[in-house]
Amino acid sequence: MSVWRLSARAESTSRSTPSAFPNPNGPQVKAGTASFNQSGSTLSVTNSPGAIIQWQSFSIGSGETTKFIQQSSSSAVLNRVVGQDPSAILGTLAREVETVERIAELAAAAAERLAGLGFSNVHVHHSDGSLGWPPGAPYEAIAVAAGAPRPPRALLDQLAVGGRLVLPHGDVDHQRLVRITKRAADRLDEEDLGEVRFVPLLGVEGWPERR
Repeated sequence: MSVWRLSARAESTSRSTPSAFPNPNGPQVKAGTASFNQSGSTLSVTNSPGAIIQWQSFSIGSGETTKFIQQSSSSAVLNRVVGQDPSAILGTLAREVETVERIAELAAAAAERLAGLGFSNVHVHHSDGSLGWPPGAPYEAIAVAAGAPRPPRALLDQLAVGGRLVLPHGDVDHQRLVRITKRAADRLDEEDLGEVRFVPLLGVEGWPERR
C-alpha cells in the first residue's frame, strides 16, 4: 500500500475508469470520484477528497509524468497498488532502496520477485522494520507502511539532515499520517497529512507482538 499527498488545485471531477495506461495501469475507483486523462507521456488524475484508487501496477518511466489534481488543500487521495510490490515503485524513483521485512518467508519472496523484475537497486532485509536499517544510514527518505504508536527514534536518527520520514502513528485503530523533516541534527518539523488506518508496526520501537 502506498499513499501520496500532493498539492491542491481546483478542478471538477467525474468518475471514469479506463481499462489501462502504459505506466501506471489498471486504475479502479473504489471510493469517491476520479477522472483520468492521458496526454502524450503525462497522465493526469483528478480526484474528489478522500478518493481511493486501486492500481494494478504503478511505475513511472523516464520522461513520464503522473499528476494528481485535488479539489482543495484539505483533500487527499489513497492509492492502493495490488499488482506490484511497493518497493519496486520506490526502486523506479530512487537510486538505492533498502526495504525491511520482519517475516522471513515474505522477505525471501520479495527479494526473488524484485530480482526477477530486474530491480538490482532494491535490497531486501529480514529484520525488525521499527529499527530501520542502520548499515545504509543516513537516508534522504524513509517510508513506513504500518502504524506505529509514535515515530521510532531509530528511524529519526537514521534520517540525513534535510531527509523526510513519512509514517502513520497513533493508536492501533486510528492514526495520523505525518511527514517529518529533519531540518538540523536537533530540529524536526512534523506535518499532519490526515487521518489514516494501517496495520500495526510490530517490533522493538513499534507495537509488541501478540502471543
